[in-house]
Amino acid sequence: MKKWILALGAPLALSAQPAIAQEQDEQSQDEVFAAMAEMFKVEPLTAEQEARLPLAREVIATIMPAGAMSEMTGGMFDKMLKPMMEMGAEATQATLATGLGVGGIDRAMSDEEVREAALLIDPVRDERNARMTQMMPELMSNMMQSMEPIMREAMIEIYAANFTTKELTDVNTFFKTESGASYARKSLALQQDPRLIAAVMESLPVIMEATKDMALEMEARMADLPEERSWADLSASERERLEALTGLDAQTLEDGLAYAAKRREESKKSLEGF
Repeated sequence: MKKWILALGAPLALSAQPAIAQEQDEQSQDEVFAAMAEMFKVEPLTAEQEARLPLAREVIATIMPAGAMSEMTGGMFDKMLKPMMEMGAEATQATLATGLGVGGIDRAMSDEEVREAALLIDPVRDERNARMTQMMPELMSNMMQSMEPIMREAMIEIYAANFTTKELTDVNTFFKTESGASYARKSLALQQDPRLIAAVMESLPVIMEATKDMALEMEARMADLPEERSWADLSASERERLEALTGLDAQTLEDGLAYAAKRREESKKSLEGF
């Protein structure tokens, strides 16, 4: 939940910064976007592929009419994200510890006690969560509306690059039939069918087990490598150099490296108990 708030609040926080700082942030952001664009740089369409763009545009206009992505997102929210948000809004001992700013609560608390404590530190938590759940469809819809033209143009190019003129013509001919029009109209919405969502949920144990196996295999393949170094492992000159490079003092670096080692160990134990 808090990640959504932070993401939505970022533009407001940015606008409150001094102009120079904002220019620096924007420059840094532009550099990140430029680097990402370079990573996913695609080859330009050939003349033959460009000639197929009008046919591809006709196909995509049928599959992805204006507002289709926003409508699809609304269906996805109602069927999947809303129940997950409502479940995540329930007060638990873990979320209470986070709200209190502590690592954990040793005493076992009943659900009633957890809720009472949660309301003590945030008396309007129910209203806050309700507003978040209410506003998310609108915010997601607005985001999809902004993305849709970009996605539509990308899909047009993808179809022009991957289908022949005959194939695109055949697809368009099919879409002009009653059955084809029905398929085109429902194709995006079918991705949010409860059966598909249920299948995804049913697959979660398989996915988690596969993820565990992958992590264990990665750990096994790196077992012969030495552990990351601690502050004690560094020589005096290496410590001085690390301080100079990072601008951090020795105590901060020592504590930080110890904390990082602890997190790695906790991660390993968590994997073993998976």
